[in-house]
Amino acid sequence: NDSHLTVENNRFSQTKGNSHHTTDGEHRERIGADYSLTVNGSHHSKQGKDQLVEAGTEIHHKAGMKIVIEAGAEVTLKAGGSFVKVDPSGVTISGPLVRMNSGGGPGSGRGVGVREPLLPAILTENTSNNEPVELAETGNRINAGPVPASAQTLKSAATKDVALVKQCGRQPDGSCTMKACSCEGSTA
Repeated sequence: NDSHLTVENNRFSQTKGNSHHTTDGEHRERIGADYSLTVNGSHHSKQGKDQLVEAGTEIHHKAGMKIVIEAGAEVTLKAGGSFVKVDPSGVTISGPLVRMNSGGGPGSGRGVGVREPLLPAILTENTSNNEPVELAETGNRINAGPVPASAQTLKSAATKDVALVKQCGRQPDGSCTMKACSCEGSTA
């Protein structure tokens, strides 16, 4: 079976315990604006084949202590017409001019700007005093059939908080067997 969900405005959810999700097929996401992820512990990611990342402007990795880039066969840093390649044959540095300990400085990245998610609104308990309605005795009730109701009748009944039933306790002479009849939407 398929499940489809469209939320016309905002959607908020919170899981107070753990959340586990398994997708046996593909998983695809598309985000129309920014995407922020905050992990208070470690973030582990494992790909069976490739991890391919492309950014329009910048990729910035920053670590408090160290960054290790490890490959079984080759690591290449490439920018402009220059590159540094480390492979089993050695270290290859290529560029129009290679400077070793001759000034200059490293480039800097933009840094992290994670935005925290909003929590769902907390619903308050309904404290309105709904008085019980007295029903007619079982023997005095007639079986009601479905009421063909217009949209206006449904809206009116919803705003007045009344039931839509066919002649619940109403008698042919117009009287009702209930002390306080709250039905609406049908005629004798």
